[in-house]
Amino acid sequence: MSKITIEDVIKKRFTGEIQTNFLDFATHLRVLNLPLREFDAEEKTYFFDIDYKGVTLCFIHVGPKSIRIYSSQVPYSWIYWNENGIEYPEPIVDEAIKKIAWKKVRKCNSCGCPSAPGKRKRILGKEFDNVCVSALGFSTPKTADLECVKQMITAMKNDIDAM
Repeated sequence: MSKITIEDVIKKRFTGEIQTNFLDFATHLRVLNLPLREFDAEEKTYFFDIDYKGVTLCFIHVGPKSIRIYSSQVPYSWIYWNENGIEYPEPIVDEAIKKIAWKKVRKCNSCGCPSAPGKRKRILGKEFDNVCVSALGFSTPKTADLECVKQMITAMKNDIDAM
């Protein structure tokens, strides 16, 4: 039996703009040769990650009525850009994308994970307090939010390729 694809889940659970946007997002990932790997499924939620050269770039949770995209918790993730005062010589994303990302910073809610309490993080050049280990979260993102996620993933892939 073959594993279910994110496209299968999206087509089954969503219609209209959400379906169109996420099918476009999945196509974008395939064009970049970034495989979506299903790593777990519960009764109502499918879990996927995007893994590139051994680095998990982000996680995608597809529930019955929502889709959530979270930044990874490992180095080379969205939270590590510009961290510890290291600045990139060229902006890795434009100001409009940074503003979207900054609105999606997740605060620690003391869930009991080993990294609690939240930490001070520098995300795309801006300081935030009490940040969750999975620093950015997008809940059923609209078109502009998905464009932000696409650009962040593309920048991370390019960063890994340059290493």
